[in-house]
Amino acid sequence: MKRRERRKLKEDELVSTLTKLTRFARKHQKEMYFFIVIIIIALLIFSGYSYYKNVNYKKKSEIVKQIIELSSNLGKQGNDTYRIKRLEELASNKGISRIAGIFLASYYIEKGELDKAEKQLEKFPKKPKDFFYYQTQVLKSEVYFIRGKHEKAVNILLKIEEEKPKDFILDYVLYKIGQCYEKMGKSNDAITYYQKLQNDYPQSFYALNASQKIRYLK
Repeated sequence: MKRRERRKLKEDELVSTLTKLTRFARKHQKEMYFFIVIIIIALLIFSGYSYYKNVNYKKKSEIVKQIIELSSNLGKQGNDTYRIKRLEELASNKGISRIAGIFLASYYIEKGELDKAEKQLEKFPKKPKDFFYYQTQVLKSEVYFIRGKHEKAVNILLKIEEEKPKDFILDYVLYKIGQCYEKMGKSNDAITYYQKLQNDYPQSFYALNASQKIRYLK
């Protein structure tokens, strides 16, 4: 019984750490690429505890370390050809290696190379529907949003919101839904989702932005 209680306390502590890191990242990093770096590292802290008995965990950690090192140096040190090629190779694998595809797609979006980002996201497997899968869906919606295809973007986001995935924070999703409706000229729908964001995630960084949006739309 005590062992279960200790384990529950550790899990709660790790979840709390993840939440705090998420809020910090969103408050201080506006660029999606760096936000994903931080949130995935935080997620891995939690994943590491959940799968600490797995004999392959050390191998997974090395793969993640390699992906982060390759990604963090994109656009910074010389020719990116090797780094991109290696990330594409890793992204083609299953399991934890899938995050290489997320890093690549984020990098392409940041660079404005939307065709490459879209192509990379299409390669991402449809299952399992875990944190990484939903992150790719958010990125897909971002590509559509930038292209001005707001209806396609909002449909993806609404699907995520409807499925309410476990361990995937929806405040950003709700905020982007509001933004899509705003761009589509549907002010009432935009206000509805901005208010939902405020009610469901009052402490979120995006809730503050939502308040400003609501005042403007009214």
